[in-house]
Amino acid sequence: MVVVVGHGRWGAMYAATLREAGALAGVVVSNAASAAALQARMREPCGHDVLELVRQTGARALAVLSPTPSHASHVRLALAAGLPCLVIKPATVRPEV
Repeated sequence: MVVVVGHGRWGAMYAATLREAGALAGVVVSNAASAAALQARMREPCGHDVLELVRQTGARALAVLSPTPSHASHVRLALAAGLPCLVIKPATVRPEV
Protein backbone atom coordinates (compact mmCIF):
# COMPACT_ATOMS: atom_id res chain seq x y z
CA MET A 1 0.00 0.00 0.00
CA VAL A 2 1.24 3.45 -0.98
CA VAL A 3 0.71 6.89 0.53
CA VAL A 4 0.62 9.62 -2.11
CA VAL A 5 2.20 12.89 -0.96
CA GLY A 6 0.50 15.74 -2.81
CA HIS A 7 -2.89 15.87 -4.50
CA GLY A 8 -2.56 18.45 -7.23
CA ARG A 9 -3.12 17.52 -10.85
CA TRP A 10 -0.50 14.75 -10.90
CA GLY A 11 -1.13 13.55 -7.36
CA ALA A 12 -4.82 13.12 -8.10
CA MET A 13 -4.00 11.10 -11.23
CA TYR A 14 -1.59 8.82 -9.38
CA ALA A 15 -3.97 8.42 -6.45
CA ALA A 16 -6.76 7.36 -8.82
CA THR A 17 -4.48 4.87 -10.56
CA LEU A 18 -3.26 3.41 -7.26
CA ARG A 19 -6.89 3.19 -6.06
CA GLU A 20 -7.86 1.24 -9.20
CA ALA A 21 -4.94 -1.12 -8.53
CA GLY A 22 -6.04 -1.56 -4.92
CA ALA A 23 -2.80 -0.01 -3.67
CA LEU A 24 -3.76 3.45 -2.37
CA ALA A 25 -3.30 3.67 1.40
CA GLY A 26 -4.01 7.39 1.69
CA VAL A 27 -3.11 10.90 0.61
CA VAL A 28 -1.08 13.59 2.38
CA VAL A 29 -1.56 17.28 1.61
CA SER A 30 0.03 20.42 2.98
CA ASN A 31 -2.31 21.39 5.82
CA ALA A 32 -5.19 20.26 8.01
CA ALA A 33 -7.83 22.32 6.20
CA SER A 34 -6.86 20.87 2.82
CA ALA A 35 -6.82 17.37 4.32
CA ALA A 36 -10.32 17.82 5.75
CA ALA A 37 -11.66 19.10 2.42
CA LEU A 38 -10.05 16.22 0.54
CA GLN A 39 -11.29 13.67 3.09
CA ALA A 40 -14.86 14.74 2.32
CA ARG A 41 -14.29 13.57 -1.29
CA MET A 42 -12.25 10.40 -0.71
CA ARG A 43 -12.80 7.06 0.99
CA GLU A 44 -9.08 6.59 1.79
CA PRO A 45 -7.57 8.41 4.77
CA CYS A 46 -6.26 11.92 4.14
CA GLY A 47 -3.94 13.90 6.36
CA HIS A 48 -1.23 16.52 6.53
CA ASP A 49 1.43 14.59 8.48
CA VAL A 50 3.29 12.07 6.32
CA LEU A 51 4.57 9.80 9.08
CA GLU A 52 1.28 9.86 10.99
CA LEU A 53 -0.63 8.75 7.88
CA VAL A 54 1.94 6.04 7.20
CA ARG A 55 1.53 4.77 10.77
CA GLN A 56 -2.27 5.00 10.58
CA THR A 57 -2.53 3.11 7.30
CA GLY A 58 0.41 0.72 7.55
CA ALA A 59 1.62 1.97 4.16
CA ARG A 60 4.73 0.33 2.77
CA ALA A 61 5.88 3.09 0.38
CA LEU A 62 5.56 6.76 -0.55
CA ALA A 63 4.85 8.29 -3.95
CA VAL A 64 6.01 11.91 -3.74
CA LEU A 65 4.06 14.28 -5.97
CA SER A 66 4.38 17.35 -3.80
CA PRO A 67 5.73 20.65 -5.13
CA THR A 68 9.41 20.41 -6.07
CA PRO A 69 10.70 22.47 -3.08
CA SER A 70 9.20 19.84 -0.72
CA HIS A 71 10.70 16.76 -2.38
CA ALA A 72 13.89 16.62 -0.30
CA SER A 73 12.06 16.75 3.03
CA HIS A 74 9.57 14.09 1.94
CA VAL A 75 12.34 11.80 0.68
CA ARG A 76 14.23 12.24 3.98
CA LEU A 77 11.08 11.27 5.91
CA ALA A 78 10.71 8.14 3.78
CA LEU A 79 14.35 7.17 4.21
CA ALA A 80 14.25 7.75 7.97
CA ALA A 81 11.16 5.53 8.17
CA GLY A 82 12.77 2.84 6.00
CA LEU A 83 10.16 3.22 3.27
CA PRO A 84 10.73 2.90 -0.46
CA CYS A 85 10.06 6.25 -2.07
CA LEU A 86 9.39 7.27 -5.65
CA VAL A 87 9.60 10.95 -6.61
CA ILE A 88 7.37 11.38 -9.62
CA LYS A 89 7.92 14.23 -12.06
CA PRO A 90 6.09 13.36 -15.28
CA ALA A 91 6.73 15.53 -18.30
CA THR A 92 3.36 15.20 -20.02
CA VAL A 93 -0.07 13.63 -19.82
CA ARG A 94 -0.23 12.65 -23.49
CA PRO A 95 2.60 11.02 -25.48
CA GLU A 96 1.97 13.22 -28.51
CA VAL A 97 2.74 16.41 -26.56
